[in-house]
Amino acid sequence: MGFWDKLFGGNKQPDVEIESINFTENGVEINGTLVDIPTHLSALANLLGKPRAIGFETDNEIREFLEKSEGAGMVTKRVNYAWDELGLLAYTHNGSVVNCFSIQLKPSTSKNAPRGVFGGVATINGEDWFSVMKSGKDGMFLAEYRLGNYKIISEKSDFKKSLADSGREDFNCVDIQLYRE
Repeated sequence: MGFWDKLFGGNKQPDVEIESINFTENGVEINGTLVDIPTHLSALANLLGKPRAIGFETDNEIREFLEKSEGAGMVTKRVNYAWDELGLLAYTHNGSVVNCFSIQLKPSTSKNAPRGVFGGVATINGEDWFSVMKSGKDGMFLAEYRLGNYKIISEKSDFKKSLADSGREDFNCVDIQLYRE
C-alpha cells in the first residue's frame, strides 16, 4: 500500500452493514444470503468485502493433527481472514477454502482476531445464539452445539465457569464448522 492509499484509506474495507447472522443446518445466513461452510474465500469476499489476511506457520505436530481430520496435504498455507470493522473471521488451512466462520463477541488483542466486534444480531436456527448454546455440550474451554452436519462452538472467556453458570458476557466468539467425529 502506498503513501496516498494510507493517507486516504486505500485498504479500508467497504462500508458493509451486517444486521444479522443466522447459523443454520445449511450453513450461515449473512443478511439472508446463505453461505455453505466450507466455502471458497471469494464467496465471502464478494459478500463482505476484502478481508485482512493473517498468515501463520504450522508446526509439524499441529499439521499432522489437522491432516488426520482434513485429509493428507490439506494443510498447506494456514491463513485467517478478518473483516475487522464487522467483527468477522474466517479460518482456512490452505489460504482459500474457508473451513470455519466466526463472529467476534468481545474485543481481543490477539493478532489472529478481528479488531472489532460483531454488532448485529446472531442466531442459531432463528433463535438467540446464547439460549441455544446453553442447551449444548459443556466443555472446559468452550460450549458446543450440534446442528445437522455442523457444530457450533462458542469459546469461553472464563473457563472456570460451567455453562449453566455462564452469561453471554462469558463468551468470546461463536464459530460454525463441519462436524467431524
